[in-house]
Amino acid sequence: MAMILDWSFESGSLAMYDVDKNAIRALVRRDYDWRGRNWAGIWCYFCIRGAKGEEIEVRFVDLTDEWNERTSFSWGAKTRPVYSVDHRHWRRFDTVTFNERDRTLTVKFTPESESVWVAYIEPYPLERLDHLVARVEAWPGGGVRSLGKSVLGREIQAVSMGRSKRGKHAWILCRQHPWETGTSYAAEGLIERLMADTPEAENMREQVRYTIVPIANPDGVALGGTRYNALGYDLNRNYDQVSPTLCPETYYVLREIERCIDEGEDVTIFNLHNNNQETVDYIAGHAETLGQGLLEQFAKALRRHTFFRGDARSRVEPTCSNAGRALPMVLLELRTGFDPTLNRYITWEDQKSYGAGLAAAIYETLTGDDIG
Repeated sequence: MAMILDWSFESGSLAMYDVDKNAIRALVRRDYDWRGRNWAGIWCYFCIRGAKGEEIEVRFVDLTDEWNERTSFSWGAKTRPVYSVDHRHWRRFDTVTFNERDRTLTVKFTPESESVWVAYIEPYPLERLDHLVARVEAWPGGGVRSLGKSVLGREIQAVSMGRSKRGKHAWILCRQHPWETGTSYAAEGLIERLMADTPEAENMREQVRYTIVPIANPDGVALGGTRYNALGYDLNRNYDQVSPTLCPETYYVLREIERCIDEGEDVTIFNLHNNNQETVDYIAGHAETLGQGLLEQFAKALRRHTFFRGDARSRVEPTCSNAGRALPMVLLELRTGFDPTLNRYITWEDQKSYGAGLAAAIYETLTGDDIG
C-alpha cells in the first residue's frame, strides 16, 4: 500500500504534500487575514496511511509566516510536533532536525499502525467540547448556553457556574485562535475542578460566578485554521470595531460581558492564548483598568497554583469595546513547547492541570481569600 496523507476531517489541516519512497514533503497550510496579509502557518493536523513498520521521514517545508506585515517564524529548533495512533495518547517526535537556512523541520519515526495522526500540538476538536458540554448539562450546579452564532452558524457555547455572593464574575475566554488547543484543555481542567464535589469547590462557586467559553472560534476550529474566523478576522484584535456580521464571535461575547457590567457585576476577563513552541509564557494587562495590584496578585497566585513562572507585563493602552469602554482584561499566553519548570515538553494533561490551578488563582485574586 502506497503512503497517502489525509486531512479531510474536523480540524484537519495541510496545504499539499508529495511522497518519494519513504520520504514525505509537507507544506503547512497558511490562513490569511481579510486583506490577504499576515498569513499564519502554525497549525497542521493530518493522517499518514500505509507506512506501518517502516521508518519514514516527514519534512515540513517553507516554515515562514507574516505578522504585522513582516516575516515571522513560528517553527524552529525547539519545535517538536506530536503524533498518535488512537487520538488519545500523543507523543512528541524524538528525532527532529531543523534547517535554519531552508526553514524546514524534519522528523523521522516508524509508525506502529497503518494510520498515524500528526499535529503541531495535541488537537482539541469540537467533538470533545460536545462531550464536555454534555457532562456539564448533566451536573446540577451549572449550565450551558449559546452566546450567539459564528459566521457559518455554529453556536458559541458558554459554560456558567457559580452564584457570586460577592458580585465577582470571572469570564474565561479560550480558543479565539483555532490552533491554540491548550487553552481548551485548560478550560476543561478549570471546569472539572469547579464541578468537584468538595467543600473547596463549593466555596469557590459560592463566592465567584464563572462564565467559560472553551471554544470562541468554532468555525476556525472545524476548518483547521490557525488564526482567523471564516471571514479572515482575528478575534483578539480591534475589539472597538467588531461587528455582528464580520466578527460575530467577538461581538456576541462582548455584548454579554457588557450586559453583566451594566447590571452591576464586578467583571474580570481572563483571555487565554497559546504561544508557539519557540516562545515563552507570560500574562499582561492594563494596570489602571484592572485595578491597583490585581495583575501582580494574579501572577503570584498563578505561580503558586500552576507551573507558570513567566512575566507579568503592563500594557500601555487598555482593550476597549465598541462603546469605548475599557475592558478589565488579563491576557494569558501559555507555553506549548519545552517548559523549564516541568523540565520537559508540555502535554495536554499539563494544560488541564494548569486550568485546575487557574481556577484557584482566579478565586484567590478576585476574593483575596487563601484557598490553601
